[in-house]
Amino acid sequence: TEDADKDGASNLVEYQNQTNPRLATSVPRVDVWVADPTPDNGVEPNTVSKDIWVSPDVWLRNQNDGRLQHQNVKQGQDNFVSVRVKNRGNLAAKNTKVEVYYIKASLGRAWPKDWTLVGTTMVDDLAPAGQTMVVIPWTKDKVPGPGHYCFYVRLLNDADPMTYPEGRNAEQNTRNNNNIAWRNFDIVGLLNKVTDKFAVTVQNPNTKPSP
Repeated sequence: TEDADKDGASNLVEYQNQTNPRLATSVPRVDVWVADPTPDNGVEPNTVSKDIWVSPDVWLRNQNDGRLQHQNVKQGQDNFVSVRVKNRGNLAAKNTKVEVYYIKASLGRAWPKDWTLVGTTMVDDLAPAGQTMVVIPWTKDKVPGPGHYCFYVRLLNDADPMTYPEGRNAEQNTRNNNNIAWRNFDIVGLLNKVTDKFAVTVQNPNTKPSP
């Protein structure tokens, strides 16, 4: 029942979790995280990334094709938000809820009242030092009009609560907690059923017929 390294985990708990009972930094823990831009490594608060608007672990695809490149959101069709969830801890992360919200980019918008939920999903089991990718559909009836927007991604796990309580400032929340990431994006409109007709003149400036 003793705690040799005074880290809050007994020697028995450390033995059961194969961590070092004489090294405080090896305390058994779950640490799910999603990255801010490079060189973020999950340390809280993030003081190394100048801008937090383009998380490499959050991107959108127009089709659920599993590709990693980010695309703009297309209005008038279903889109798919991908999130890469990682575990820095030395214990498996059980039952991690992934939430994605959006807002139109502007000043003076407060968390959480001004943000709209895109959707949620669960990561049931994530191994220590492991990672996985989840996809949250964004159905066409929920996609707003064209413009510049922001995603706000939250990882919720009972064994890894937010280190810093979330306040009204979503940007500060993102910098403080590695459970949160931010991604800016654009929504573009699609032209459907265009019926207008236009007269076009086609000329050949050459002296010979053009094939």
